[in-house]
Amino acid sequence: MKLLTSSAKTVKGEKLGYFTMVQYLMAGSKSGYNMCPMATDACLDLCLGHNSGRMVMNTVQQAQYNRTINFMENREAHMDQMVDEIEKGIRHAKRRDLIPVIRPNGTSDQRWENIPVQGYPNLMALFADYQFYDYTKLENRRNIPDNYDLTFSRSENNWHICEEMLAKGTRVAVCGTAEYDAVIPLACLVGSPPFQPHPVSGAPPSWGYPIVDGDEHDLTFLQPAPSIIWLKAKGKKAKEDTSGFTLHTIPRH
Repeated sequence: MKLLTSSAKTVKGEKLGYFTMVQYLMAGSKSGYNMCPMATDACLDLCLGHNSGRMVMNTVQQAQYNRTINFMENREAHMDQMVDEIEKGIRHAKRRDLIPVIRPNGTSDQRWENIPVQGYPNLMALFADYQFYDYTKLENRRNIPDNYDLTFSRSENNWHICEEMLAKGTRVAVCGTAEYDAVIPLACLVGSPPFQPHPVSGAPPSWGYPIVDGDEHDLTFLQPAPSIIWLKAKGKKAKEDTSGFTLHTIPRH
């Protein structure tokens, strides 16, 4: 059973010179273990791990289940295999003149900074020269390694936390139905006083922060911080969502 794989989105990073290794565990509690402790009802209902692209295939979900059981019930062996696959991925990336990066939580939300491996406090310490990154809804994560970049994820009921995260300099991912090109003009109308385009990304701001296209690639650590990462809703359920998880308009202050 292979632990680290890729997706159509992570492969987009290769045009920027990066090779992403991502682990897809089973989201929510479908495995019998809660892999996303802060997931809301809408988050679980609309999860990409169950409703988008290859993720809806039974064989893919079975692989997610097998990885999750292995991770929860055979932790040491699972971590040893992750180390082995990361080392192989690094060699593969270097042969292709790509920069290897690792995303442990492809469809889960575990505190990888607290999971020891082979005498090290975490994978990031063992592979200190390499970039790790993830999305998370866990607001109270502490002692995050410098090479582990986290983007906070908005849900239907946590915008107050998103604002706190943005104020601290953290990126926030937002799911909406509008195409990114349509979001930008709307974003220019939001906020007071008027804000200037971000000096690095050139993107006009929304909610007082730059808004960037999160579907262009998966490499969130390359995006300006703080910023709002706009993700186009994937799958019929997400596009038709009425819970508030998916934004159908740009909110105003």
